[in-house]
Amino acid sequence: GMERIILQDMRGEGWIVVQEQVPWQIRDKKGRVVLSGRMEGKIQPSEKDHRALVSFEIKDTSQYVFERIENEDDLRVDQWTRKWWRQCQAYMLAHAEEWMLLFITHRRRRKHVIVRLDFGAAEEILQRAEQAIDVQELLRGHVVDALSRELTELEIPFAKPKECSRCDFYQRVCFPPTLAE
Repeated sequence: GMERIILQDMRGEGWIVVQEQVPWQIRDKKGRVVLSGRMEGKIQPSEKDHRALVSFEIKDTSQYVFERIENEDDLRVDQWTRKWWRQCQAYMLAHAEEWMLLFITHRRRRKHVIVRLDFGAAEEILQRAEQAIDVQELLRGHVVDALSRELTELEIPFAKPKECSRCDFYQRVCFPPTLAE
C-alpha cells in the first residue's frame, strides 16, 4: 500500500531505513503475550551510528486529518488518531524507547510527529490489555464465548457499533457483526 511508496520516497531522499515490519510483543507477569504487532521500521540517523536507531510508524490518512495534525497533542483529540498514539505508546514500551517518529501521510505528502513515552498512559494500556485477556481466559469454552463465536460465524449482528468502536480491540482482534443503530 501507501506505506511502501512512502518508504521508497524516504529512501530516495537519503533516509537510512534499516529494519522494516519489526515484530514486537509485550508479556505480562504471568508470561502471557498481552500485546503484539508489527512496527513499520527503524531509521538509522547517520551513516556512522549503527546503534542509535529511531523507531517509526507510518499512517496514511485523509486530507482533513493530515491538515489537522501538527504535534503529539493533536493526535490525542479524536478516537481514531488516539489509537495511533496508543499504538506508539505500546511500541515504545516494548522496545524500551522514550520517543519515536510517527509519519502522517496523505497522497505522498508527509509530516512527522515526535511521540514521547507517556509512562502512565502506557501502563494503563497494558492493564487494559491484561484485563481483556483475563476476560478471554475466563470465557474460554463458556457459553458466552461459544455463543459469540456462533453468532459471529452466522454473521448475526449482536454488538452495538457505538460501544464497540470505543474499544481498542475492535477491528484488531475482535470483529463482531454489528447491529445497525
